Amino acid sequence: MRNRSDELDLRGKTVLLTGATGGLGGVLAHRLAERGATLVLTGRNLDKLAKLADELAPLGNAAVVIPTDITSLESIEVFVAKVDSEVGALDALVSNAGVEYYGAYTRHNLNELEQTITTNLLAPMALIRSVLPGMIARRTGHIVLMSSISGKAPNPYGAAYSASKAGLVGLSSSLRTELTGTGVSCSVICPAFITDVEDGMYIRIQREGLQPPGLVGVAPAARCADAVIRLLRTGEPEVIVSSKPLRLMLAAQALWPALSERALAKTGVTEFFKQLSARRGRL
Repeated sequence: MRNRSDELDLRGKTVLLTGATGGLGGVLAHRLAERGATLVLTGRNLDKLAKLADELAPLGNAAVVIPTDITSLESIEVFVAKVDSEVGALDALVSNAGVEYYGAYTRHNLNELEQTITTNLLAPMALIRSVLPGMIARRTGHIVLMSSISGKAPNPYGAAYSASKAGLVGLSSSLRTELTGTGVSCSVICPAFITDVEDGMYIRIQREGLQPPGLVGVAPAARCADAVIRLLRTGEPEVIVSSKPLRLMLAAQALWPALSERALAKTGVTEFFKQLSARRGRL
């Protein structure tokens, strides 16, 4: 699948996209379809999946709808077997489904903690576990995980979300090492706030009358889609998608963790998430 040219040709390739019914999922689906991929769209809302498949039809590519609830971990092997029998072998998995809850950690109930970790981390792990044997046997395949800047840096009042996204970063780097020489690899994307999806966190926050501090950074959905294409093309380990140059800050945090805590406090990031939690009655 890797191609060092600027263009990535996915004709004849089958890509499974989770979280396809979300705003970012639709952008990812269009970008993958434009490159010729046969898409397997999954999510829980059949009507939205069917609507997205209809939107992709003019691009001339097959978009197969197979709804599932990926949080039902025991059904994932059955789901992957159904994809294999109805569509064919998978060349790539783009794991995009996710949920988030913000508030003081003590205000998170056990159901929210379970839903966050199951959706954001355990479901991708179970999916990968099911698709990997076939990819390894065919000696080809790529997995792209949608993490977050919150998986790389402290996220006050979003500890469970941050933990789940950090898990994806660790999962990806560990799998890459384990899979060396198999023809299969794994990459991770870490976007900042995505600005232009209607059901996204950034727009919901703006509707609540708040504006994230500049240090946090933002990213349009199109740049996230471009990052997916880039990783499928180059096989790089990780892409950070943000309007801000964050790598230096992340490197400093790794060397001096206490410094990042002070920086988040002084730049208003901690206070911003505290206000967000207060407005939602979760402080």
